[in-house]
Amino acid sequence: MQTTINSKQGFTLIEIIAVLLILSVMTAVAISNMGSSTDAVKLQAEADMIKSHLRYAQSRAMNSDSNWGIRFVTTKTYQLFKGTSATLKTLPGENSTTVTLSTLQVTPATVTFNNLGSPDTTTVSTTPGAYTITLNANTGFIP
Repeated sequence: MQTTINSKQGFTLIEIIAVLLILSVMTAVAISNMGSSTDAVKLQAEADMIKSHLRYAQSRAMNSDSNWGIRFVTTKTYQLFKGTSATLKTLPGENSTTVTLSTLQVTPATVTFNNLGSPDTTTVSTTPGAYTITLNANTGFIP
């Protein structure tokens, strides 16, 4: 009696094409999601930088006899000032008195801190609605 063994070795061309198609779709989705998460990270980093600079202005005001503050000149730039908004100072880590944002846009406003650290305004709004930085009216705490 003769027996034949029907053994298939390997994959068919259709199976290989199907796997490659699935992998290419998954790769395209992953790459598109990476771009949007990178933008979200940049927005968060710039919002954190603004908070840090507001805290710096607050600490300078608490350690001096003058008011200190941050003035958001345009939607993309802001400056540190002492006393009146005409006396510009350079923020730590910056090369200029004007800080330029790359992705985040801020509504033009001025935040001034007195020697107790209290701000004259309690919100800094960013556009298009990405973040609102809230300052405690009494203590100036910035979460």
